[in-house]
Order: sequence, then C-alpha cells, then structure tokens
Amino acid sequence: MRSSIIHHSTITESRRTLETAVRAGRLLRVARGWYATPDADPGMVRALQLGGRLTCLSASRYLGIWTPSDSSLHIAVRSGDPLHRMSGVRPHRLESAGWGTTEPIMPLTTVLDHALRYHPVETGLMVVESAIDKRLATVDEVQRIIRAQQSRKLMTGLQHFDPRAGSGSETRVRLWFQRRQLPVRSQVQIGWVGRVDLLVGTSLVVEVDSASHHGSPEQHDEDCRRDLLLASLGFSVIRITYKQIFSSWPATVSQLKAALAWGIHRRRPSGDAQVWLPELPWTTPDVHNC
Repeated sequence: MRSSIIHHSTITESRRTLETAVRAGRLLRVARGWYATPDADPGMVRALQLGGRLTCLSASRYLGIWTPSDSSLHIAVRSGDPLHRMSGVRPHRLESAGWGTTEPIMPLTTVLDHALRYHPVETGLMVVESAIDKRLATVDEVQRIIRAQQSRKLMTGLQHFDPRAGSGSETRVRLWFQRRQLPVRSQVQIGWVGRVDLLVGTSLVVEVDSASHHGSPEQHDEDCRRDLLLASLGFSVIRITYKQIFSSWPATVSQLKAALAWGIHRRRPSGDAQVWLPELPWTTPDVHNC
C-alpha cells in the first residue's frame, strides 16, 4: 500500500517542476524532505510534522486492521529524538536510531509490536488477530512478536491468542471466556449449520453480530434458520451485538454469568451433531508490508 505522501529522494521531477506543483497546491511541504498531496492521510501528515512515523493503533486503522476506538495519534520516535508531550499524541520510543523504513508508516511488524507492547492484552490481541484475518500477517509472524513481549503479559492473556478470530468484537467475548478457564473455540464448523463464531464448552454457541452483516431481512431469516437447526441438535445459542460488547459490556457480562450458571455450555448435543475445527486456510500473507 502506498500513501499519497512522498519523500524527495523518490521524486524524479526537476526541482523547478516540484516548486511549481507546490505553488499550485498540488503538493504540500509537510516536513523536511516530505511532500504530500492534498488528500493525504492527515494522521500520517501530522506524524511527519512531529518528526515521527505513524505506528500502533493509528497505523493499524490506516492499514484496514480492526482497531478499537481510540482518538490519539500514535507516532514512533527514534532513540535519541525528543518526545512530543502533547494532548492527543502518544509517542512510542524505538530502540534504534533508525526508522527501518523509507515510508511514512512503520513496518507492520513494528506496528503490531507496539499494539501489544503499549496497550492492554485485549487491545493487542484484537489488533494482531485482525491482521491475520485480513491476511496482512502470518500466524508465525504474530507468534514471534508475541514471544518478544513481557513475561507478565505472556502469563496474563497473550497465551490466549487465537489466529481464527473473525473480529475485535469476537476477540473480546472469547477472551472473557478464556480468562475464566472455560473451553472455547473460534470459527467452529457444525454439520448442516456451517461455521459459528464461538463454541463454549460442548453446547453453547455464541454468535457475535454486527449491524453490517446481520441487519438485512434476508440475513435475519438465515440467522433464525441456523438458530433453530442448532437448537434441534441440542445446542444453545446466544447472540451478542456490537453495542452490547462495547457500549454495555458490564451488563452483558452479568447476563453471560447468569446464563452459564444454568450449565447451558455443559449439555450433551445430539449424537447427530458433527463438530470440527477447520484448518487455517492460508499460511502466507497477501501483503507483507506497506
């Protein structure tokens, strides 16, 4: 992925042509050696103006990775460079004096490392699992980044990394079950039904619904068909919306606890129920870095 921000070293036009483009407003000087078109990503422009590079959650969002709501600008700063302490800016210090890239955005491995290193476990897992789902990173790449994290994080949540997660919403719900030592599997295949988001224990199916994928009348009919079929096979089904997960999570957790108290995850499904965990369909990313 190429941004609409360019470094002078990559420009083949003459200096006179470049100056004409700047005067005409087709190019803007944003930092020493850096130029941008008027439609350039404003966060990336701001990072360069502050002497940094886009990274962490800001870079994740730019790359199309599922990213939790966060209004801060996350920038990488080289070792030895001054940190900009200002409202709305979160600088992340690099260990080296070099950038490791000629782009205005940090390499994907650094972006994912920063998401894990500087945020709670839940946030970090949302980002790295989405990077795999988007086929921007491989399972092996993410596992190497996870192993490089602090031992405290490795013991308090990163061990629950699941490369099959389909969204950040699903990551939050799954992690809640995992931290309570409840067996849970992502993207399980159930015969005659298809793939379900989460299977908790032996018999509780949890579907994490979004308005974009479950809002149409046709999809509602399909969801009802699947739920009835799951019930006929002895499964219980809980559907949780994006709003329940991110706007009223404490109330949702309380209701989940009450449902689990009935043991609906420990029932034995019908002998006709076929359950299996498909292999990951790919091992290499479609895009390595941008």
